[in-house]
Amino acid sequence: MGSGIRRRCRPAALIAGLLFLDDYAQAQGRLDTLALDPVSQAMESELLRTHRELERPGRPPPYYVGFWVIDFELVELRGSLGALTVDRRDSGRRIKVELRLGDHRVDNSNFMGPNLEFEVQRPGDDPQPAVQADGTALRREFWLLADTAYRSANELLDQKKAQRASEVEVDELPADFSVEEPRSVAVDRHATLPDRDVLIRTILAASERFLSYPAIHDSEVAVEAWVVRRRFVSSEGVRSYEPSQLTRFSVRGSTQAPDGMPLSHSEEWFGTVTSDALLAQVTRIGSELTSLRDAPLVEDYSGPVLFEGIAAAQITAELLSLSLSGTPGHDGQDTPLARRLGRRVLPSDFSLFDDPTLDSVQGIPLFGGYAFDDEGVIPQRVSLVESGRLKQLLMSRTPRKEFSSSNGHGRSGLSGWAKGGIGNLVMESRRGVSKAALRRRLLATAAEQGLEYGVVVTRLDTRGFSTNGFSPPVPQTAFKLYPDGRIVFVRGAALGEMSVRDLRDIVAASSELSAGHFSTTWPSGLETPSTVVVPSLLFEEVEVKRPKSAHARPPAWPRSAIE
Repeated sequence: MGSGIRRRCRPAALIAGLLFLDDYAQAQGRLDTLALDPVSQAMESELLRTHRELERPGRPPPYYVGFWVIDFELVELRGSLGALTVDRRDSGRRIKVELRLGDHRVDNSNFMGPNLEFEVQRPGDDPQPAVQADGTALRREFWLLADTAYRSANELLDQKKAQRASEVEVDELPADFSVEEPRSVAVDRHATLPDRDVLIRTILAASERFLSYPAIHDSEVAVEAWVVRRRFVSSEGVRSYEPSQLTRFSVRGSTQAPDGMPLSHSEEWFGTVTSDALLAQVTRIGSELTSLRDAPLVEDYSGPVLFEGIAAAQITAELLSLSLSGTPGHDGQDTPLARRLGRRVLPSDFSLFDDPTLDSVQGIPLFGGYAFDDEGVIPQRVSLVESGRLKQLLMSRTPRKEFSSSNGHGRSGLSGWAKGGIGNLVMESRRGVSKAALRRRLLATAAEQGLEYGVVVTRLDTRGFSTNGFSPPVPQTAFKLYPDGRIVFVRGAALGEMSVRDLRDIVAASSELSAGHFSTTWPSGLETPSTVVVPSLLFEEVEVKRPKSAHARPPAWPRSAIE
């Protein structure tokens, strides 16, 4: 990749851990500032008290305690047909306690039972609610959560030990919690919300463009902007802080075909989006939906399918975002790739890595980076697939037989134990070809299978979860490509079940990379962004299904004229 890669942050000084700051004086200043901060002082004091004093007669004390404080500010704006429909400003705090009893070998984690992490929300328009401004109030919240977690942890540890004592283990079990070098991170970054008035003008102008498309029944342009400040302290001596800012724009439109079939398109973008770029996307979505109303229904098809551009990133995220986790399941069930280490999972010319420390790759901005993961561990670049063979997995601090340490990919949001998850996932092929050559390869593969045409998918539904291919996202735009160059767009397509095994049979890939940006919303309301960068991908055989269900009738008369 060479000069096409830009790192998110560079280490410069080592003071009580690793600090991503420009020089020693700046690093020392950040540490001093954080040490005097009332929130940090409250966290430190209550963490020390919890670790040293929380113990009941006959019960073990916690061998590990972690405290999180996540402060956020949010602006949410939504517009439809030039009118503002949602104007929300919010701020709040989430806190989390992770408490472990026993020892690294056997503790209260990795076992089915009550959830041992808890969160407290202090919502409201006031940017400084009482629990935020007052250290005593914050210490009280941590005390209550730690006490509840301690009670539950004792019960769960007893249940876990009793079950293990009643079973005969076939293989030696890995430890429950890895031993890591304590490394603290202080990120010196100024994070502020974008100008609200500018955002309002931008989305209102874009949403008004839908007035030009009377066939669109419902539409919306929205923006959500967050500033998130994460603080983490642990009994291992880690003291970390990271502010960040993320802006997400979205466009949505929906209509019905004359036969009643619902049609909807949506898209999301992270980062800065100009007014002209947003208007262009509204125009694209409005034009595509209007044209698709009269497109023919898709026919049942089983054969080569080319996922172009963002659709390739979307299907890769569907198949791999969960499958690359190395965290063992509570019930002994592993992800589809966990037992395929050393075996071929992609064609021999493919490579795959995940690197949350990157800002960009080949000029493509990335949004899945972070300075420390949801267990306080600094992320590493992980070379997952080399020459088609699976070499590593994304690890949290829950070890497995093959990997005893975390590589900084523990993701959990604010609920549940952390699991290995993607940040910035990048796939490459040494034999990538041009877009035109890839389409020719599609047609040749279709001809080899006795088919009259090949199918190209250029965009899938936007969603923030994966089913490991069991129920892939529905294509928004797909067309039949004929040998004479004809393109016939179709509607109503659905993809059959896919799996990570389909990746081994990729026929060819493009030389150009495209990105998909994804966001998982946790129960706490916070977002975990990730980016997947891949070439366009030609799969040897994918099932495309014609819709079978009935649809509601379309409106009996057209939308009123809007001047």
